Amino acid sequence: MNIAITYSSNQIWIKTMKKIIVTDKNPHIRELLSRELEKSGFLIFSTNNPAYILNRAYPLEQPDIVILDPDIIYLKPVVLLKKISRLAHEMLIIVHAFYEWHEKFLDIKDVVFIEKNGFSIKSVKNFIIFSPVL
Repeated sequence: MNIAITYSSNQIWIKTMKKIIVTDKNPHIRELLSRELEKSGFLIFSTNNPAYILNRAYPLEQPDIVILDPDIIYLKPVVLLKKISRLAHEMLIIVHAFYEWHEKFLDIKDVVFIEKNGFSIKSVKNFIIFSPVL
């Protein structure tokens, strides 16, 4: 478990750092997402290898959150959806993808879809920071 300690006006705040795995086919998006989330105090592992997530071979403790780009995974969509559906019960899955993926994830409970666009990195970050789910 990773602990962050913050000192503020004679109070000590202790909170568990959320562990996040960032996957994206585009290394620039991976790097930007990782950097932005790390600056906000999250423990980040960035990869272009989705096997870490899909096979539960985590590079660190089980993550709290996975940001997943389905374009990185070379599986048939049906197989991918089944695997993600099973994982969604163990951690928060944020699918960060272009709109054409949206309908494929509608029926999977506990998966958040955020469409990739010019503002989506900020949307992902804000969702993680301000989500009542976390």
